[in-house]
This record gives sequence, C-alpha cells and structure tokens, in this order.
Amino acid sequence: MKTLIATLLIIISISFSFAQKLKSSDIEGDWQGILKQADGTNTKNYAYWISLNTKNDSVFGIARTEIANTEFYATIRIRGKINSTFVSFIEDRIINNEQRPSYTWCLIKGVLKFNSTDSTLSGNWSASDENCKTGSLLLYKSKKALNNTASVKNTYSQFDEVEQKLKNKESIKGYKIVLNNINFLTNSHTLAPGNEVDIEKIKKILTENENLHLNIQGHTDNIGDDDKNMKLSYLRAKELADRILKYGIERSRITYEGYGKSRPIDSNDTEEGRLKNRRVEIEITQ
Repeated sequence: MKTLIATLLIIISISFSFAQKLKSSDIEGDWQGILKQADGTNTKNYAYWISLNTKNDSVFGIARTEIANTEFYATIRIRGKINSTFVSFIEDRIINNEQRPSYTWCLIKGVLKFNSTDSTLSGNWSASDENCKTGSLLLYKSKKALNNTASVKNTYSQFDEVEQKLKNKESIKGYKIVLNNINFLTNSHTLAPGNEVDIEKIKKILTENENLHLNIQGHTDNIGDDDKNMKLSYLRAKELADRILKYGIERSRITYEGYGKSRPIDSNDTEEGRLKNRRVEIEITQ
C-alpha cells in the first residue's frame, strides 16, 4: 500500500537553540508552511498547517495536510505538554479526512526549533514506515485560521469576471486570480516597478466591497533550495499584503501564505512551466 505524507501520529519537540525558556505565547496560534519528504535526490513538498493552544503547561490543537490540487486532506487532533525549553505533542485522532484510495497517511515524529527572529518552527522528522522516507518541516506564523473542513475547490478567474459577479451579487468565495502583472526583483521579495495595475484592481474590489476578504498566496518553481523558496514565497505574499494595507484596508481582511514549490499549476520541466509556477495569487475567502 502506498503512503502519503500527512500525520496520524506525530511527536514533536520544539526547542530554542540557545536554551531559552519556552513561553506559551511563542507557540500559540496558527502556523503554515511545508512538510518535505526525501525522494531520492529530490524532495516532495506538501502544504502543512498546525494550530496550537495552551493551558498552563498543556498543549492542544489541530494539524492539517493536503495533497496539492486535489480534494484529499486530513485534519488530526493533537495534544501535548510544554517542558521548559521545548514542547512535546502527539496527534492522537483523525478529525476529518478525505483519503485517496490505496493510500494511507504516514505516522511521523520529529524535532522542531523555534526561531524568535523570524517566528518560525523548523526541524527534521522521521517515520517508522520506510515508504515515508524522512524529511523536514518549515512553518511560519499565519494570520489565517486553519481549515478543519474539506479542501476548498477553487475557481480561477479574472478581475473583470469577479467584478461582474460582485455587481450581480453572486458568490465568488473560493475564486482565485493569478496576478500576472505583479513582479518582484530577482531572488527578492521587493516589489519591482510597474505593479500598480493589479494593486489598483485589488484596492478597487476591496474598497467597493467592504465584506470581501482575501488570502494572498506566494508560489515558486522547483529551482533552488526548498526552504529558501518557501521563505521567498511567504515574504512576497506578505510584501504585497503590506502594500495593500497602506491603502487603509482593515488588516483583518487580508491574510497571506507561502507555499514554495508545493503548489505548481504547470510542469516544472520547462521554462514556460516554471514561469507560470512563479506567481502570486489572491483567493477570495469571504
């Protein structure tokens, strides 16, 4: 039976590299990033989320993983305990899932470090099932709440179509727009000149529709270090969010995530495909 990376059982320790006492506020909240699995000389990336809560020295919450561009996902209950400089927790029960036939979710354990400089959790994991290989996790603090239900079925669209549906008072929740006119300096999260067209369009639909909420998502191709790609995609999404917020949009209406190479929309085997995969998207979440 084939196996997929998700987590039914996970024991993770989070520690400061400089042995500073871990506080509840360091780990509480929602986290988003990538779970990597070794695959020969390459790696496979899966989007991964975890939501952590604490009470005294107890930890509890939910983890989620998905198979890219499919309806298959799993959310799992977690529990654990803070132990001075680290927190250990275990996923003990699947809450919801949609499982691909003939596959099963992996059981993994690992060790993560908390980096107070950029508020990340990162480290290695392993599994008893040899088909799960080994790998690592890189997670950033997220302002978007973890989704505990089925994967959202997105509809790719254009600004003109979205604006027309809004005028007709039709639902556009789950609609996505690829921002083809948003560009960044090479290997940087600094916006390049000439991005005003799409930024103005985003500003327009937000100011004219006060109940609209957007999630900005950064993506890369598969060239280069996976962790660097993840960080770059996250910071690019954040940079665009910060630019939009300067127009006076309420912060609660904008969230952002980075996916690195884990969400391709075309083949990474050609330059044309890689160009399409290096993108920023907006998803209408409400």
